[in-house]
Amino acid sequence: MSTSISIVEYDEISSQIDTVKETANFLPDVSTDEGYQKSKRVSLDIGKLLTALEKTRKEQKAHFIEGGRQVDIQAKSIVAKLEEIQIPHKEAYKELDNLKKQREEDRKSNIRDKTDIINIIENLNKDSDFDFEEFTTGAKQAVEDALKTLNKMQSRKEKEENDAEDAKEQAAKEAEEVAKRESNKKHIGKIRREAKDCLIACGLSEEIAKEVVLAIHKGNIKNVQIKY
Repeated sequence: MSTSISIVEYDEISSQIDTVKETANFLPDVSTDEGYQKSKRVSLDIGKLLTALEKTRKEQKAHFIEGGRQVDIQAKSIVAKLEEIQIPHKEAYKELDNLKKQREEDRKSNIRDKTDIINIIENLNKDSDFDFEEFTTGAKQAVEDALKTLNKMQSRKEKEENDAEDAKEQAAKEAEEVAKRESNKKHIGKIRREAKDCLIACGLSEEIAKEVVLAIHKGNIKNVQIKY
């Protein structure tokens, strides 16, 4: 919703419109020298008003442009501070989301693999019910070996799945710990900066203020500590 703004600096120019209109409510015969000069005079007088109006417009607009620029600068500053707090948390939960997504994809893939193996085993088991007298001993042994191999493959697959699951859980825990450490570092840094600023406000130089804060942090100054 737009708001109408009255530019008082325009009032002086606007107040002259009626006067100009009254003095220019004729169109002389410009073929005569007198008529030519009158029309030219009217045009020049209005031109001066237009020039003054344009100058005023630029001056007034500059104020609003600077105001808009300040609005953007201050907004960006606030955004940066908020994102500094937000990003570690956002990255932490998104990393976990990605792990969950990958875990689900792996689970579906494993189900497909298991289904294929189970189908093969079932088919071989069905075949094993046939009368194998017609087959050679080598053929029977081949079927039995195939069943054993497939069973081993399934067992190995399950073990790999369990190991992968454990690894993912460990990775998620490590990512969470890293996020906590980073957040703690930023918190400590913020407290130290505030302490330093207070010391500077008391008259210490920035360099000395830093040294004092660090000494307090290390416990080198008795009976004084920083509360984190």
